Amino acid sequence: MVIQQMLTSLGFLMTLIAQTHPSLVGDLFKPSIDKHLALLGTDSFGIRMTAAQNIAFVYDVMTRINPRFEFAKHDQLISTLHLMIREGAKRVKHKERKHQRGIIRDVLNTIEEGDPPSLKLKFKNQIITFGDWTQILRLYAFRDTLSTGFHAHFMDNPLLPAIFNVDIGSAGSGSIQPNVTERVVVDPGSELAKARTKVMQSRRDKRRVARDIIDPLHDDEY
Repeated sequence: MVIQQMLTSLGFLMTLIAQTHPSLVGDLFKPSIDKHLALLGTDSFGIRMTAAQNIAFVYDVMTRINPRFEFAKHDQLISTLHLMIREGAKRVKHKERKHQRGIIRDVLNTIEEGDPPSLKLKFKNQIITFGDWTQILRLYAFRDTLSTGFHAHFMDNPLLPAIFNVDIGSAGSGSIQPNVTERVVVDPGSELAKARTKVMQSRRDKRRVARDIIDPLHDDEY
């Protein structure tokens, strides 16, 4: 539990730093990358998922700065993530296995294709899709802090929806409406929010080109 809280706090801190000094995210994360990789193999579902999401967030931030960026143990990371998707019932419970596959697929899609994640939560008559790692890491940080009160705060406390730029609406608490509105929420200051499709395609193209360039002096990896 303590380790997961530390990972969640680190992720939240990195989202704040990335707003003004994105390059510092790499410096902050570099000493802990090996530990994050090791924690992908721990027995704790929460620790595994939090470590994976932190890795995805850092990769997303750093490839915005340098499309050639890769972690030093990139191949090991990719191999481990693919194994996590295929893990059987002996190691992971059925409910956790389904959840793990969804999260790890998002992580892999970000690292391999430059695609954003997608996390859907239902509040009243709206389905809110959180569409970037900044929002998702902050969401988990608040959820872990508020625990069972998270859903109530999102519906009744105007501060939390304001932080995530979400309008929950005026329907009564717990009501289910026949027409469900779906919204996508991304970090308002991110490139994704400004030109989501264009930026993602551009980043994919740049990485494809970068993979074909041999640069023996390039040392931008962790």
